[in-house]
Amino acid sequence: LFLFCWFFFTNYTDNSMPALDSLATVLIIYATILMIHKNKDCWKIWMIADVVYVALFLSNRMYLSASLYVVFFFMARQGYRQWNRL
Repeated sequence: LFLFCWFFFTNYTDNSMPALDSLATVLIIYATILMIHKNKDCWKIWMIADVVYVALFLSNRMYLSASLYVVFFFMARQGYRQWNRL
């Protein structure tokens, strides 16, 4: 899936960092699958993906989007804490 995303982003978009964007995309798909199966490790994957997206957005000077993903990171951290209490 990563290679498909990387190929797509490289050849069909003007993406400046296709490998990093492919990684984040694959992580989000994986986290969604884990969440569907109610696996609490999905929150760890969400946090990793959020950090990747923050780096991606900061490198492209998209500061508002980066700050949104910082908020998403803390929401995922809270979700992880709550799911660990169950």
